[in-house]
Amino acid sequence: MTKLRIFSPLSPSAAAFRRLAASALFFLLFGAAQALPAAPVEGGDAPLSAEELEAFKGAFDEATLKSLFGPDATLAGMAEIDRNSATGPRTYEIYVNERFTERRRITVLEENGRYVAEIPAEVLSALPFDMSNPDIPSAIAELDPKSTLRTDGLNALLPGSTVRLSPLKEELRIVIPPSWFSKRRGNIAPDRVWDWGENAIVANYDLQAGAARTDERTAAHLNLNVNARLNAGAWRVLGGGNFSADNRSGEPSETEFERRELYATRVFPESKTRVKFGEFTTASYFTTATNMRGAEIHVEPDMLDDNSLDFVPVITGTAASEARVTVRQLGRIVYERYVSPGPFTLENLPNIGNSGDLFVTVTEADGTESSYVVPFTTNARQLRRGKSRWSAAVGIYGQAGDALEDKTPLVAAFDGGYGAPFNTTLYGGAVLTDAYDNVRAGLGVMVPGTGALNIEYVRIDDRTEGPSEGLGSGLALSFTRYVEQTGSHLTLRYERAISGALTSIDEAYGLRDAWGRVPYGAVLEEWQASVSQSMGRFGNLNLSYNRRKREGDNRPDTSLAASYTTSVNRTNLTVAVQKSERHYASGETTEDLTASVNATIPLAVITGDSIGSQTVGTGLTRTSDGHFDKRLSFSGSALEDNKLTYSLQATHSGAERDAQANGSVQYRANRADLRFSANAGPLEKSVTASVNGAVVALKDGVFLTKEADGPTVFAEIVDVPEAQLQNRARSTSVAGGVFSTGLRNYESNELPLAVNDLPPNVYLPLYTKRVVPADDAVLKVTFDAFRGEQLLVNFVTEDGPPPFGSFVRLVSRPDIGAESMLDETGTAYFAAVPEKGEFEVSWRDETSTKLACRAPYALTAKKDDAMIYKVELACRPTPQPEANTAASITTTLPKP
Repeated sequence: MTKLRIFSPLSPSAAAFRRLAASALFFLLFGAAQALPAAPVEGGDAPLSAEELEAFKGAFDEATLKSLFGPDATLAGMAEIDRNSATGPRTYEIYVNERFTERRRITVLEENGRYVAEIPAEVLSALPFDMSNPDIPSAIAELDPKSTLRTDGLNALLPGSTVRLSPLKEELRIVIPPSWFSKRRGNIAPDRVWDWGENAIVANYDLQAGAARTDERTAAHLNLNVNARLNAGAWRVLGGGNFSADNRSGEPSETEFERRELYATRVFPESKTRVKFGEFTTASYFTTATNMRGAEIHVEPDMLDDNSLDFVPVITGTAASEARVTVRQLGRIVYERYVSPGPFTLENLPNIGNSGDLFVTVTEADGTESSYVVPFTTNARQLRRGKSRWSAAVGIYGQAGDALEDKTPLVAAFDGGYGAPFNTTLYGGAVLTDAYDNVRAGLGVMVPGTGALNIEYVRIDDRTEGPSEGLGSGLALSFTRYVEQTGSHLTLRYERAISGALTSIDEAYGLRDAWGRVPYGAVLEEWQASVSQSMGRFGNLNLSYNRRKREGDNRPDTSLAASYTTSVNRTNLTVAVQKSERHYASGETTEDLTASVNATIPLAVITGDSIGSQTVGTGLTRTSDGHFDKRLSFSGSALEDNKLTYSLQATHSGAERDAQANGSVQYRANRADLRFSANAGPLEKSVTASVNGAVVALKDGVFLTKEADGPTVFAEIVDVPEAQLQNRARSTSVAGGVFSTGLRNYESNELPLAVNDLPPNVYLPLYTKRVVPADDAVLKVTFDAFRGEQLLVNFVTEDGPPPFGSFVRLVSRPDIGAESMLDETGTAYFAAVPEKGEFEVSWRDETSTKLACRAPYALTAKKDDAMIYKVELACRPTPQPEANTAASITTTLPKP
């Protein structure tokens, strides 16, 4: 017997849902009572014991139970229902040492009256275990992330560990002794869980086309810029190029192609280094980068935690007891640790920026506190104590297309630095050819209470027989100081050529720029000074001064700039003044003095209405010739997720007494960013259109996506085109899934689906995935999804409906985890089932004998995601029910 009708979710069938809601409320109360007396037990929580059942009877009125669910409802039956509802594939929140780590699918079993769980081994393999600890079990180091672990065996694997499994809260809480972990916890995941991704080709493109017209001629321009990457295992091949075409009236067309770097590279996790082969720019950190065709090896800082290289001071002190040491910067806790009685040293502070004194508080066991200040200011050259950073390269100087006047010398380049004691860093480097040597050495030091000082010496030996030939030497000094009491940041730098000319390798070999010119005029002396002053709620003041004298200039060039920014009633105001002087070898001098006032005002401030993110901008600039230029602009965004942005601007020049207008609109489409701009002035009118995005080629096909920025993931979600990742701004919907970019290399990245976008008839066992991409990998993850029909089914046996709380499962498709429980009328709801299948209903009779019946079904009416089928099914007894134990009715889903 099968009766079928279809109704909308808004149709009046509220009684059935009220009964289901009452059932759910009872199970919450029942589960809460069950959880109260439970204690952490290795292997999981035990179901209700006889004593606990008696306690529960006193806490819950059985008469009320029977009035709600009928005369056959018993507390023992409720315990059976609870067991059925708790076992099988379930989605749990997992905590490690009271810290939430992830939400994922696990399998819960009941064995010998206790709950245990089977969990993916990657839950443990992603934790920061201290592999240098000689006592750590070898099974941890050899753990296969794709294997499965049982929670009742965790203590044998890691002595001292405990597990608490809560079916009520759907939580799995794992406690592991901190001694098994590395003392310094960073953001980089263990390299054993890095994913090198799929073999893929990723090509970012930027295509621009424009046209311009004047009174005398017209012109058209086309430009295509491409940056491509080939991923093959752990290797990467990078290259790029630029193609341009110009067509001007009365002139022949011109086309040009310029190829840029082309090299193969890979990283080595064990040594945290990268190698390159091909045409590239060196990764020098302490010296100037050099173009070459050859090979390079260098430390890859992206593989290191934020607290691995950057300089922080070493904090020392003494504790009188077991004490808590708290380190604060700018009022924020940046580090905290418990120490034993006696002297202590803190060396592994996290990266805490480049300025701001550290306030250290030692809280003793009896609550007494002592505090002191550790001054802290650093500069870019300094490294953490005991850490090093280096690079070494050898090859042929220059790259393809460089105009080197037929000079292609062999070149070797290296640099390195080491974080020494006493807050100092020693560094140096060299660029060497057969006719040119550039050697430098430096010292960076933080002087407590004073600031950060950097001293650098350079020696040049140019034997290229060019205009700059000869010996040269120079000295550079820099000083940085942050005054926390006043919020002032001061930077000073002085460079001077002691003797000769400090020519670069490009100047020595006559490397020409894009216009065929040879850079000329080495710096003989330069002063730089800047002050940034925070004024709290009144804004910020910035001052800068630069004085530079180059070879061939008769007098030094100078520039002075000052700016003040503030915000009043959401209106941003900027006032700026700049004065500069340029002196030439010919004796000519040019001076420039400008002053400007600019304001950006939200439109809501003017109209008093909240009408979105629209702003009005206005500005007034006084030019060096005494005229005033005026500017008025209007900009904002529209559409969902601000996909559309626009800007309109009009300017009026006081000197030329003419006006100019320009506007632009940009739309973030699904597969690319589109932009159009137009400009109209007294001499020229022009329009430009551009499109930028990426082409990604995988074994699954070729896809057009938004621009790929770093690691990229293809989330395969078959049969659910509505599915979206929460990171919409950097995602692209394609056939069969979603591409998302902008992930973080070597770190754990969450990929949560936007659950609210999913239709109600879609079943997903897991809504969030975690990935750890390595070196701009292109990853593929699969969300197991099933799109079915919503079903409200009423089961009927020869003796009427099965008992309240009977357990129902879809035996024909155990992979989709369709399970439910019957209310007192024998009704259950399923969010997603196939058009055809078979249900099994199981329960216990008065003698605790387990009984079961089965009911096949077929849905023949027209499908509609928004509709719910209502079916009445005849349930035929099963001679020997499969559901003999709670464990036997569970099915493990395929591993996501």
